[in-house]
Amino acid sequence: MSNIIPEMPTDTVTPYCIWYPDIAIEETYRELSRRYPGMRYQVGRPCAVAGYNKLYDELQLLPDVSIAEEAEDNNNAYTRDAIVSKPVRYAIMNDYTRTIDVEAPRAGACLNGDTSVRSSLEKKRPLHHDTDEFDFLEDSNHYFDIQEDRHVRPRYWRGPEHTVLPSKYSDLTYRPLRPDLPPVNKDILILMAAWDGNIDRYSRLRRPKTIENEISAVIRGAYHHTPFAR
Repeated sequence: MSNIIPEMPTDTVTPYCIWYPDIAIEETYRELSRRYPGMRYQVGRPCAVAGYNKLYDELQLLPDVSIAEEAEDNNNAYTRDAIVSKPVRYAIMNDYTRTIDVEAPRAGACLNGDTSVRSSLEKKRPLHHDTDEFDFLEDSNHYFDIQEDRHVRPRYWRGPEHTVLPSKYSDLTYRPLRPDLPPVNKDILILMAAWDGNIDRYSRLRRPKTIENEISAVIRGAYHHTPFAR
């Protein structure tokens, strides 16, 4: 977002993501929340990214888990702790549908890897590989599209489907899941849970939209664990 606040008369022209690729100054977001109160939770996300902790406190938001996950991804311990320390957390921002539910938010939410954090939005260019500037592709099937650009990128750049589970979190593959997941992409965990026919893990981790190879993993899990087929 630039430091210029446009006129947004309807929801149709109101963007969901206002914290990538650029972060505006704190005062711009403060004025944005004043002029458009319905965007207060969207303002909370760049506060988590940039460490605008004073502004975050001024917004007086319900503890939203997506803001907590964004804060954790950006090493903002102040905002993360302010949210996870609350006895009840809420799922207000929905990055899958790009909607914000302040009327009836889901209570009892945990950090479950359902946030399109800022670091995941970076387009990855492979080393030692040039591409024609007109050779682009898009991915309209990915479960996240908070930039509303269908992940348009040069053809040989890495897209959002390229994810790696850091070795320091490898224990997530064999130990019981924590109430709050660390800041990782959980796709590999979804596939492993489906492959093993682990109903509890799969029902918690699965996304609203199936990921690549998920159906094959589910079929294998169903064959080896009959109750999983239900």
